[in-house]
Amino acid sequence: MTGAHGGEGSGATAASGASSRAGGTRASAPVVTLGETMALMTGARLGTLAHVDQAHVSIGGAESNVAVGLSRLGAPVRWIGRVGEDSLGTRVVRELRGEGIEVRGIEDADAATGLMLKELTGPGTARVLYYRRGSAGSRLCPEDLAPGVIEDAALLHLTGITPLLSDAARRACREAVRRAQAAGVPVSFDVNHRRALASAEEASGVLREFAAEADLLFGSLEELAMVLGEDGCAPGEDFTYETLRDAVRFADAGAAADTGAASGAGAREMRAGVHTVEGAGAGSEAGDAESSRGGAQSASAREIIVKLGEDGAAVLLPDGAGGLREVRAAGHRISVVDTVGAGDSFVAGYLSGMLAGMRVEERLARANACGAYMCTAPGDWEGAPTLRDLDGFGASGADPVQR
Repeated sequence: MTGAHGGEGSGATAASGASSRAGGTRASAPVVTLGETMALMTGARLGTLAHVDQAHVSIGGAESNVAVGLSRLGAPVRWIGRVGEDSLGTRVVRELRGEGIEVRGIEDADAATGLMLKELTGPGTARVLYYRRGSAGSRLCPEDLAPGVIEDAALLHLTGITPLLSDAARRACREAVRRAQAAGVPVSFDVNHRRALASAEEASGVLREFAAEADLLFGSLEELAMVLGEDGCAPGEDFTYETLRDAVRFADAGAAADTGAASGAGAREMRAGVHTVEGAGAGSEAGDAESSRGGAQSASAREIIVKLGEDGAAVLLPDGAGGLREVRAAGHRISVVDTVGAGDSFVAGYLSGMLAGMRVEERLARANACGAYMCTAPGDWEGAPTLRDLDGFGASGADPVQR
């Protein structure tokens, strides 16, 4: 751990048993992600916490959920974030290290670890309450990014949550992207809009900014409409998947994006213009975003991954012959226990497949399986599958008892 007011510490190293547990082969370069991981208290039964008298204590955060998913699938991962000098912060660090994640955690003596409360409202549904204003995680800043911590990555993964936590966290994300691009490290961005942080109108400018820098762009139809749609807000009734697909235009359509993760200049060449946006949108950062990008913005990516819920998912990418290639994957029929964390597990599945050199169809199938598998167990990350878990998942007539 690193003290918030001290020098750089050693950081945590990945647990030696993580690779064999996941059933995959570790590469030397990690996926790097940064954001806030909070303590999580979940009611032990259905009902509000006004009446439920027991709760389960865990941790949760979109970026660390993805990190756990990647680690279980055999990919090395580094997580960067702040926690308070308190027992909940200790738990965050311990849990992530226990999952084989390299933790670059900063202990903040002046702020507490954030807290989430989850109320189980019904089978497969929940209400999540956040207590994170002024938390340690929201105080992440560019100075927390040690030299080389971004540059040696295989890929940088960000979500739309962290840039909306605070001005300092937004600057940290910008600095991470800047350093990744300078080092030729591909950037992955999951829009992951949280209305508790900002409305669509307030968030769209910031989210568009980061979407414009991504090589891989993840989002639901509604989220992608925010960053790619003409008005930068939630879609109207006429904004469908077909609307999105027909609007995508890849600037370098001749570049193939059908193999594993690109690196160096190749990753930048494979980026694709989707839609040009005049101005930076609403919010306090509008002026900064516009000035830093010289006015008009272009949301761009070499792969756009669309989460379609029970309808599965799709990937839009150049076909190598000047046109658009579309890959679709159907959803899985499952008995839903808890949907929280399913989107993060989906992202982990897709990224792990890409890093392993899978073709688009294969990694999308893995992503779908990971997202569905996550829904079959409670918890934000505890149910994330390993490669062994995915073997035979969803196969018709499979024995429900593993022997």
